Amino acid sequence: EGVKYSNYKTNTFLPFRSVDLKDEELRESSITSFYRDSQDTIWISSTYGAILWVPKDNSFTSLPQFSGKHLTAVRRTDQESLIVSSFGSGLMKFNTNTRKLCQFLPGDVPNEISTLHYDKDEEEIWLGSAINGVYRIKGHSIVQYEVTSKKHNIGNNIINFFYATENDLYV
Repeated sequence: EGVKYSNYKTNTFLPFRSVDLKDEELRESSITSFYRDSQDTIWISSTYGAILWVPKDNSFTSLPQFSGKHLTAVRRTDQESLIVSSFGSGLMKFNTNTRKLCQFLPGDVPNEISTLHYDKDEEEIWLGSAINGVYRIKGHSIVQYEVTSKKHNIGNNIINFFYATENDLYV
């Protein structure tokens, strides 16, 4: 049925999709995240790849670099780079100018990433793994995050979502 959007004035959900794209690319059950970048482009991540939507001219573009990858999140790290998490392909870095996609810290990052959070101020990436809990990447080091109490250790839990405030990260 495609993606739906809500009209707040009428309190109804309306169909939203692009006729240029294959139906499965915007199937509502396959959408994993939305991300708005600094140029107001909306990155729609799905189990089929990535779609860019530019609202001002209502244009849609599929990115073949992400085809077949089960994307879970997209975040901007600097003016020309995005980090992209995937369930099955790990963590990737995408250059928005050259449109080149490469693995980020290959071999050190779990492949089954269900979510990510990028802390711009601390320049660190937090990953939620579908198998091994939480990881923190700062610079070129990656460490599995552990809480202080062994009774409440989240090391083997499935992490589906992060929420960050100025001082706290909720898992």
